[in-house]
Amino acid sequence: MNQKTTDQGPPIDSPREVLKKPAGHLLLATVAEIWSLFVDDGLLAFALVAWCAFAVWGLPVLTLSKTMRAPTLLGGCIVILVGDVMATALRGRKGK
Repeated sequence: MNQKTTDQGPPIDSPREVLKKPAGHLLLATVAEIWSLFVDDGLLAFALVAWCAFAVWGLPVLTLSKTMRAPTLLGGCIVILVGDVMATALRGRKGK
């Protein structure tokens, strides 16, 4: 096998090796790669989707004024993002 190693994951097949594999494997690998471009951290994605759902259905129930809904949505997304960055930094620090 002609594989390259990376610091972040398993060895990567060379393009020549990838083309020798069945088309189904190539398709699955392509879909997985595209998915990982958008969803690198599943917990972050889930938290953002849950917060956005709450903003759509929960904030109107809380009688929050319409002018405060957008800043509340943005603030929640920022809190989730900062929390995820801090958690990732702490995980990286513990691993070293």
